[in-house]
Amino acid sequence: MKKRLITAALCFILLVSFSFSAFAAPTVLRKNVTSVAVKDATAVTLDGEKVRFEAEPVKISSSIDSDIYVPMLSFCEIMGAKVLKWDEESQSALAVFREFAIDASAGDVYITANGRCLYAEYGCRVIDGVLMVQLSTLCKALDAVYEIDMEAKTIDIISGAGIIMSGDEFYDEEDLFWLARIIWAESGNQCFEGQIAVGNVVLNRVNNPNRFPNDVYGVIFQSGQFEPVMNGTVYNNPTEECWAAAKLALEGVRPVGDCLYFAAIYDCWAGNNRVLYRRIEGHYFWL
Repeated sequence: MKKRLITAALCFILLVSFSFSAFAAPTVLRKNVTSVAVKDATAVTLDGEKVRFEAEPVKISSSIDSDIYVPMLSFCEIMGAKVLKWDEESQSALAVFREFAIDASAGDVYITANGRCLYAEYGCRVIDGVLMVQLSTLCKALDAVYEIDMEAKTIDIISGAGIIMSGDEFYDEEDLFWLARIIWAESGNQCFEGQIAVGNVVLNRVNNPNRFPNDVYGVIFQSGQFEPVMNGTVYNNPTEECWAAAKLALEGVRPVGDCLYFAAIYDCWAGNNRVLYRRIEGHYFWL
């Protein structure tokens, strides 16, 4: 790993310097949210004790599915956060616990927690001036579980370890390193969903070792497969958005399912030999 990192570092062209605190919010993925319905008088318990948020939980309705949203900062405070911050200008919230932090921004389709990116499929959103985040996503960040009874209007939260496994432990360093770079080289100019989709394809190949190499580096550098390897752009430094897309792909977000091929043009080998799954902006994806 160190030899590869050193080799890549010597080839880098520093195109973009990145910071996890400043970039445009990614496009929300394919969830057609149509309404926000407030569930009045919802009773919430934490480990059997009644608790109260600064704002009522809400149910986000869509043409696909729905999920319960809770006020992020209020939820984190109840779960033991020591420092809570809200930035009105960026519409972002930060909750600091003893050993890690959770942050989220309105419009993003993920939150960050302990060095990881956790998917929030309907997007983080401000409702009546309060940043609301999916309960399922926040519970995952804090290793908690919950039960919802929509008829009784109750939400029962059961705390766990209080911390999710860190990104340093969860992500393989080399996989993340190269996955972020191929995402940047292949789809840095595409929407956020398209960037995750490229990572999705690479990982699908890794999981098909009878047809492709069984690691991210091997898949990317397989002879004749990825143009950025041939023209050297795979060595460029990714944007923060591409790092996030790589992490979400490694978390299991799969916008193109089992696809193994993608291209910017339809008239190519995959277009003539494989089944088209979908198109995302400038890329076609095939099974």
